[in-house]
Amino acid sequence: MTSHEAALNYFYTGQIPSGIENVFYSANRSESVARLSVFYNVCKNQGIASDNDISLIVSSLGELTNNCFDHNLGYWHDTPGCCVSWSKENNVLTFCIADRGRGIVETLKRVTPANQSAQEILQTAFEKVISGRAPEKRGNGLKYVCRQILSNSLNALKCFSNNCSYQVNSTLFPVPLELSKPQDFGTIIFFQWRIS
Repeated sequence: MTSHEAALNYFYTGQIPSGIENVFYSANRSESVARLSVFYNVCKNQGIASDNDISLIVSSLGELTNNCFDHNLGYWHDTPGCCVSWSKENNVLTFCIADRGRGIVETLKRVTPANQSAQEILQTAFEKVISGRAPEKRGNGLKYVCRQILSNSLNALKCFSNNCSYQVNSTLFPVPLELSKPQDFGTIIFFQWRIS
């Protein structure tokens, strides 16, 4: 089983990956934050020379994994936490972040117009300032991630949540067939960073 297959398996079954290279499970926020230094070293060791690029990748991973815990406390489907996997192929570093929480659409439903479709809500999450923690003035996290990852037109992002998907430049990488299976909870995000 590859690292991304293990993350997908966690997304679909809740089975915590064990003994699989390049995949990390965090049961809580403190474990997740501690792992950011691991991902810094992954980026460095896989050939990303620019400290600025590494900082953008690691901060994006931090934002995505923090969201898993910020928005799912008390809402986990079963297994709490998140799973992060990575791989490198053809000079492209791919990360995958998966959780079994309520999902982005469910998180934002109560703060979006009633006539918005689930697909529109997911798109709004990545493109407009909106927070599932209203009335707090937040909601920039996913926009930040998009800006950083897509600062290079050769990078790509694809998100699946609550049976919806959002993508930018995702034709740059193949999507595993398993993602065609419907799941009305949880979130899984792939992003790719081209190593120059």
